[in-house]
Amino acid sequence: MSGEMIPKGYKRTEVGVIPEDWECTTVGKICYCFSGGTPNTSIPNYYAGDIPWITSSDLNAGTICDVSGKISKEGLDNSSAKMIESGTLLIALYGATAGVCAISKIPAAINQAILAMMPNQTNIQYLFQFLILRKLHNILTYTQGGQPNFSGEIVKSFGITIPPTLAEQQAIAAALSDADAWIESLESLIAKKRQIKQGAMQELLTGKRRLPGFSGKWEYASLGREISLISGYHVLAQYCNAEMIGFPYVTGPSDFASGSIQISKFTTRPVTICEPDDILITVKGSGVGSMISADGQYCISRQLMAIRISQNRSSSFMYYCLLQESTSFGSVATGLIPGISRSDLLETTIFIPEELPEQSAIASVLSDMDAELEALEGKLAKARQVKQGMMQQLLTGKIRLV
Repeated sequence: MSGEMIPKGYKRTEVGVIPEDWECTTVGKICYCFSGGTPNTSIPNYYAGDIPWITSSDLNAGTICDVSGKISKEGLDNSSAKMIESGTLLIALYGATAGVCAISKIPAAINQAILAMMPNQTNIQYLFQFLILRKLHNILTYTQGGQPNFSGEIVKSFGITIPPTLAEQQAIAAALSDADAWIESLESLIAKKRQIKQGAMQELLTGKRRLPGFSGKWEYASLGREISLISGYHVLAQYCNAEMIGFPYVTGPSDFASGSIQISKFTTRPVTICEPDDILITVKGSGVGSMISADGQYCISRQLMAIRISQNRSSSFMYYCLLQESTSFGSVATGLIPGISRSDLLETTIFIPEELPEQSAIASVLSDMDAELEALEGKLAKARQVKQGMMQQLLTGKIRLV
């Protein structure tokens, strides 16, 4: 805004308010830029070599240490593919990955959907972090409608603000790289914990591993003997209300995001209301087979069914047991709009301990693992928020490190 007060020692630029001693420039003025190409895909020999060939999807890694794509020297020489050196900054130009940046740690060839940027007298990690911060702005500014597409000339026109010394650039880059390392360590730990949980489910839910104190029999049972199924119904929009009065209305798998139910509410009947500990499973449309254990009363749409567990079975154990079967539920979905029938569920056979205490003990172990994962995911979300805040402060000079 033109009337905004500018703090002493700062100035307004096209990229925003920055310290007076910072420079406002463009990518093209501080970088040598070039893009690559694709060898003829109809010639197999062009793809029978050992030269790493980076495509835009590889940039999602952030740091590129290896890629699956390879081309030959012949393919490189007979195409517009270009080689880059280790340490080159790359940005995706087209489609869903447009604006995504990465630094390659390997010499490689690039295709035409990637622009290589080689800065002169600018710290490459600083430029990498700045382009991450400005990604959404650049997409909204330089593209209109549909999937975003940049040209090399557009990228070269991107505004950049730069601290006056390499020492300050490096200090900012180091602080943000430390934040990235924190995030990556949490992501790695979460992936490891998920693998451990998956392994535990495969052993505990099949009886291959028994918990201490249990030696009772397991049995195969038809799911139809253990549950009752309650179908959902569609609630017309005219009966929903903005005041959030009534029961929460769950419409499908999009409401299951991150394991929590996102809700709207309504005030009318007839409707289907699930109960706490009912298992909600998607039976129509996208996400068929996805499920969640209800933590309260919800109205469910016709995309869903509520699975109500018999009293002599642990609902939590049955949830994890059904979670193991979710892939097979999805595989039997048929029709133009994927769907699974009541019989698909009722005729499923499960393997289950006869003793209720063993069912509950297994469910408790898996629930503890879920709680640990949820706590770690909360830390990861917080770490990402902290990193975003650091970028906003450090890359605009609101906080100076040197």
